[in-house]
Amino acid sequence: MREEATQETESDPETARRSRLNEMAVLIVLVAAVYFVTGKLALTLAFVHPSATAVWPPTGITLAALLILGYRVWPGIFLGAFLVNITTAGSFGTSGGIATGNTLEGLCGAYLVNRFAGGRNVFDRPENIFKFVVLAGMASPLVSATLGVTSLSLGGYADWSNYGYIWWTWWLGDAGGSLIVAPLLVLWPVRPRTVSSLKILLEATLLLFTLLVVGYVAFWNALPIGARNYPVALLCMPVLIWAAFRFGQLVTVTSIGLLSLIAIAGTLNGSGPFSRETPNESLLLVQSFTIIIALTAMVLAAVVSGYKLEDRRRQLLDQLEKQAVRVGEELHHEILNTLCAYLATAIDEQDYGEAKRRLDDLVADVRRVMNDLYPQDLETEGLLPVVRRRLEYAGAHLQRRVGQCTVKIDCPTEITDETIRQSLRDGSHFVLLYRILSEAIINVRKHSRASRIGVTVRSPQRRVVEIAIWDNGVGDGGPFVENVGMALMRRRAEEIGAEVENERTSPEGGTTVVIRLRRPSPMTDAVINGIGTTATSTGSSDHR
Repeated sequence: MREEATQETESDPETARRSRLNEMAVLIVLVAAVYFVTGKLALTLAFVHPSATAVWPPTGITLAALLILGYRVWPGIFLGAFLVNITTAGSFGTSGGIATGNTLEGLCGAYLVNRFAGGRNVFDRPENIFKFVVLAGMASPLVSATLGVTSLSLGGYADWSNYGYIWWTWWLGDAGGSLIVAPLLVLWPVRPRTVSSLKILLEATLLLFTLLVVGYVAFWNALPIGARNYPVALLCMPVLIWAAFRFGQLVTVTSIGLLSLIAIAGTLNGSGPFSRETPNESLLLVQSFTIIIALTAMVLAAVVSGYKLEDRRRQLLDQLEKQAVRVGEELHHEILNTLCAYLATAIDEQDYGEAKRRLDDLVADVRRVMNDLYPQDLETEGLLPVVRRRLEYAGAHLQRRVGQCTVKIDCPTEITDETIRQSLRDGSHFVLLYRILSEAIINVRKHSRASRIGVTVRSPQRRVVEIAIWDNGVGDGGPFVENVGMALMRRRAEEIGAEVENERTSPEGGTTVVIRLRRPSPMTDAVINGIGTTATSTGSSDHR
């Protein structure tokens, strides 16, 4: 029955269009209702002006709605903002101006985040979080604050003498909504909330309990020494660091939200280190503090998650290499030996030479496959000698095709295999580097039709090693730049933290593929290894 209804809907464009319109109308009404309810609650904290408050969650709701549901729900934002203001203070004109500012603020913030900061995945990378703070948390609220306060002042509902103070309160409230509320709403729908073990559940419970206790101590004057005389609010940072290291972004932003509620409640009660003469001044201070710790904790959580992902990728690479060894051994013991025995018994003495030649070709091909799966000569001879032999083999192949090919190897004596190993972050990456170079040489052999090929190894600056595979062939920077082999090279380079670039060998043509290795500093390496150990002990607590 359900399939029949689906087919009927698909066969009737008018019904499908009406269904989409009904769905959009429901979303718009829902967004408007949520905006209106949260806006009216937030305006109960409006002390400097009935329409301006330092706590404004609707900005975060707006940004999350546009990022998750798309730009199509903007009418719901405009409607909700208009109803909030027309039922609070002002006229149709001022309410329309404020609603326009709130809508444009959300649209600008969502567009900028989608365009420059990764969209819904904005909180996965530290650099994107900084972009989010600047674009959605600082720049976009300028639109709403300026249009809103200007509309009230032009309409006679706010004194021009108070313009600056109202504008600052408005801007900070919107910034807090973007940086505290939006991450919660964006992350909760996309992050699985599964508990992998009883140990993780107990640790999460302990984290929640600690968070509540620290929040109460910091913002409700629970210490006999008096919270106003000491920076007790900094007690919150260790708890957020704990959340970032052990549980990832979702738990971190949730902890920030809970701390924000506790801090606001305690400050309005006249407690805590941010309590001042007026409630609005107190809220401005506590919101500023919460925004700062939110930025710090979210960036830290993104960095830790990235290192955990790198550690899991490293473990996966180790497993893949072990599988490659196993497959190579099976090829040798099962396929190669069986074929040799079969062909040996089937050879006729009269055509022994031809059969032997085919057998040699078969053995060479199978051994080449085995070596690609697990290059044993890489361990016995080293990377540079193996690359030299692969390049000479490619040169011999090209000489048969084009009639002439010279091979040139240029490597300073001070650059050795050990130098190259030190430029890699992990020992397993050495084999992947070989595969990248091997793929570049294969591309030269298959596509270049070159008369001169070579490899150049150099160290242009400290802690940097560059390996260039070049030719003078038909490519103009590489006719194979976007083929499957090149894509594989780029992916492997990303896995080992290297860079791959293509360029013309000379003005006459040819292709040069440069693999650039940057040696990690001892401090960076120690941090990565330390966090990797933490990630391994955590297990699968930070699901994606």
